[in-house]
Amino acid sequence: MNTKDITNSLLKLIDLTGDRLDTLGVTHRLNRHNLAAFVMQEQHHLEGEWDSLRVKVDMTRYGLNRQLDAYQGKFGGIADPVLNRVRPLVARIQL
Repeated sequence: MNTKDITNSLLKLIDLTGDRLDTLGVTHRLNRHNLAAFVMQEQHHLEGEWDSLRVKVDMTRYGLNRQLDAYQGKFGGIADPVLNRVRPLVARIQL
């Protein structure tokens, strides 16, 4: 069974459930259009959360690089062996 068949089966089930609830007088708000709107809304919400998380990671990486630059400026060549090992690790932090 492919994705299209599963999607169509779920949409038919949603329509059937909405029709049954409507005949019982419970609600007429459960249908594929409302469900699609809800899914799209949540998709945009998750995209926003992902962007927010990405910005936090970028800001953390930026702060770490600033700290490493400050240590290099303060300690000069003494800190180079340590900083040469830490900088590639900081560069690998990403989403």
